[in-house]
Amino acid sequence: MINSVVNNVITYLRSNINADTYVLGEYPDLDKYKNPTTVYFLTPDYEFEELSNEHKLMRFSLEIYVVYQKASKEQMKTQAASLLDAVYTLVKDDPSLNSTVDYAMISSIRVYDGVEGADNARAVYIKIDALKEV
Repeated sequence: MINSVVNNVITYLRSNINADTYVLGEYPDLDKYKNPTTVYFLTPDYEFEELSNEHKLMRFSLEIYVVYQKASKEQMKTQAASLLDAVYTLVKDDPSLNSTVDYAMISSIRVYDGVEGADNARAVYIKIDALKEV
């Protein structure tokens, strides 16, 4: 049940984020994944709150890293801005993430102008907090 909720969220986000490669459960590794655009979804930790004898409130945070490489600095900057705008609009306009959770919100965004160990790379970090009654 729990994994299916997270998998549904990831499936929904994948259908709205264009990339060459999608990686689940790994931190960015530019030696292993060399495609121009790679999205990394880090599986969350879960917290539960008792609502009743039969229901709990599940809270989790999904961390997403998007790494751009092998393009001009200007092109990567444009791609990162487009991604941030798209994900922000996606979550703001549909906080249930296509009914996969009860509520989701972006709690953190970071843009990295460079990536350690890469001469020509840029990264974006997005953290989405979500609630689901289970």
